[in-house]
Amino acid sequence: MPCEDRFSHLVDGCIGSEVVLGTTGFGRKADIWSFGCTVLEAMTAEPPWGKGAIDGAPAAMRKIGYSTDTPPIPEGTSSGLLALLQSCFQRSADLRPTATELLSCEYFMPPVKDRRRHHESRVAWT
Repeated sequence: MPCEDRFSHLVDGCIGSEVVLGTTGFGRKADIWSFGCTVLEAMTAEPPWGKGAIDGAPAAMRKIGYSTDTPPIPEGTSSGLLALLQSCFQRSADLRPTATELLSCEYFMPPVKDRRRHHESRVAWT
C-alpha cells in the first residue's frame, strides 16, 4: 500500500493500533476494527473518533497507536450493537472476534420468536 494511502486511513481513524504501530499490520483482525469504525460512521455521519478529534497523522498516531482509548460509542446505542462495537474495538487484535464470530452477535440475530428459523437457514450458509 502506498504511504499516502496508509496515512489517509490513519487520519480518518479507521485502522487499528496494530497497523499504526506496525506490530502485525493489515489483516483480518484489523478489518474487524475498521468494520466497527464503518458502523460508527453510519450511525453518526461523522468520523469514528468524532468530528475534529484527530487533526493530522501525528495526532492519529498518538490517539490510535499509543493511547488506550477507543472510538466513542453514542449513548442510547442498543445493547446488541454496543456489544458488537465493543468487541470490534478491542485494543488487542487477538481479542477481537473473527467475522464468523461477529455473525453470532446478538445484533445480527433475529428476534427470539424467529431464531429457530434463522439458525436453520444459517446452517446452509456454512
